[in-house]
Amino acid sequence: MTKVTKSDYNPTKNELVGNKAVEKNKSRNSNIELLRIIAAIMVVMLHYNFSRAICQVPNGSVNEIVLYVLESISICAVNVFIMISGYFMVFSKKRRICKIAELLLQVIAFKVIVFGMSCVSASDNFSLVNLLKAFVPNNYYVIFYVALYFISLYLNIIIDHLSKKETYIMLGILIFLLSVYPTIVDVFNDFTSGEIYDLSTISRDGSGNGYTIVNFVLVYIIGAVIGKYKDDFSRFKIKTLVAAWFADVIIIFITSYFVYDEFLSTAYSYCNPFIILEAVITFLIFKNMNIQDSKIINTLAKGSFTVYLIHSVFLTFSKYDKVVKLNPILMVIVILITLLVIYILGWIIYEIWNFCYSKTIKNLVDRLKRFDISINA
Repeated sequence: MTKVTKSDYNPTKNELVGNKAVEKNKSRNSNIELLRIIAAIMVVMLHYNFSRAICQVPNGSVNEIVLYVLESISICAVNVFIMISGYFMVFSKKRRICKIAELLLQVIAFKVIVFGMSCVSASDNFSLVNLLKAFVPNNYYVIFYVALYFISLYLNIIIDHLSKKETYIMLGILIFLLSVYPTIVDVFNDFTSGEIYDLSTISRDGSGNGYTIVNFVLVYIIGAVIGKYKDDFSRFKIKTLVAAWFADVIIIFITSYFVYDEFLSTAYSYCNPFIILEAVITFLIFKNMNIQDSKIINTLAKGSFTVYLIHSVFLTFSKYDKVVKLNPILMVIVILITLLVIYILGWIIYEIWNFCYSKTIKNLVDRLKRFDISINA
């Protein structure tokens, strides 16, 4: 078993999607915190792109190609977030109910705020039903993450008790059964329009494009294995990782842009092995970088989850229909500036939320610690 030192793991840090700062130990890994910021920006890019911008460009245009490249780079963002959690939480033997409560409260608070803003801008949006819906935290990522937060407590026991060889065998089997094989089934159905989804190891309806707790569990385990056997993954040189990253992005781009349209959803599926590989390589690049502790990076990273929750509001003001008509270089510059501005605005909102929360119901929520789950294994 790998020896764990205090510098390797602090169970109070980085447990909830970058939502909270370190509580007892103020030191943070700025390498990973920078990755957290970039991953949040990539999520914004995904929603800026396919939900809006890419629909506004002519087929075959240079701008369309550029947007597909940006999509191919950003598509690993959700997997990266889960991988970060696995990396830091692998040795954790406690789950804090108050943290889950705070997470859900933040989701509800921002839904209510967004609902209120929509009612102000369009008074006919208000109804009692819509108001009640605003208090329901129906966010797939958050719900899956909450489930994973508790499941991972027991996944850690398995990882802790297996030898290194057994761990890598288990990981290989899981990657094949939960990523490679179901993607092959999806591809076959994409090209043949067949009805053989019953062959999938994820569900009778196929892989669900990775929007499943199954994929969250798989990616968590990958991050956890990297966290347990750090030395094995520290041997990769940055140059080698960067070269592998470029090759992987090219494969993702080719399969998404040049192959038949029917294959697009599978090409960008979160459980696609190339998407998971991209997340792994991206994570290792930042993990193996030598960035000195940065207060600015660590502070900005705290707002990453809030950016995820609130960015769609700011995207409505992004003028993407005009941006995509610019020349390719200027378009990329404007998009990057837009993403950075949205992140900063999200961080500011996080600071406001954190201040209001700490001054109001934080002490009440913290009383839920009596329901915390701990194991001694």
